[in-house]
Parts: sequence; structure tokens; C-alpha cells
Amino acid sequence: MITEINEEYLTSEVGQQLLKKIPTRKFVEFDDLNGPLLLLASQAGQGITGIEIKVDGGHSAAPI
Repeated sequence: MITEINEEYLTSEVGQQLLKKIPTRKFVEFDDLNGPLLLLASQAGQGITGIEIKVDGGHSAAPI
């Protein structure tokens, strides 16, 4: 996720190499959390418990 703290790194040459390994080819932004958060807070998500929802653009599933 791009933040003020890591923005310089993620926009550097090394960060751009990392970006190429992410399946969606984009770093997650705060707005990308809206959908999963709304689901969990809604009636549709009432039965969802005890799981981890990764919002990382596929980064955790991609080989490093």
C-alpha cells in the first residue's frame, strides 16, 4: 500500500521492479479497501467470521 512513508521507495527503480512482480501491476491504495470493508460491515457479510481477507493486488500469491 502506498503511504507517505514508503512512497519514495515504491516509486524508485527498485520499487518499480517489485511492481512488475505484482499480478495486478499496481500498488494497493487506501480506496481499494472500501469494497472489502463495506462487505464486512454489511448484511451480506454477516456470516463472515475468522478469516483473513488480503487486499494486496495478488502480491502475497506472486513469487518473489
